[in-house]
Amino acid sequence: MSRGRPQFQPTPEQRSQCAILSAGRVAEADIAAVFGITRPTLHKHFAAELTQGAAQRNAAVLLALYETAVAGNVAAARTWLARQADQQGALLGKKARQRADAAEAPPPEWADLLRH
Repeated sequence: MSRGRPQFQPTPEQRSQCAILSAGRVAEADIAAVFGITRPTLHKHFAAELTQGAAQRNAAVLLALYETAVAGNVAAARTWLARQADQQGALLGKKARQRADAAEAPPPEWADLLRH
């Protein structure tokens, strides 16, 4: 008498892997394939990792990046500052961003010809 397939039970390692894959924006279908389960089973057993895992893992990476930058790592400091600049740009609307980009853009080579 066959009882069918045993019920899936995620391990702590799989939970961590799911959160990391979610943070890396891996498609849910691909995450499910990694564990050999269906998407409904993925949602049933990994709901928290899919919804909160990305935020938790990204926060951990940002904290580590900040600590490394403060400790004197120049590459980490540049990465941190670039991320902050990107966030400021994201706060602007499309038209405001275009105006800001245009104000910073160097004049084209032919700009002098138009002034004469």
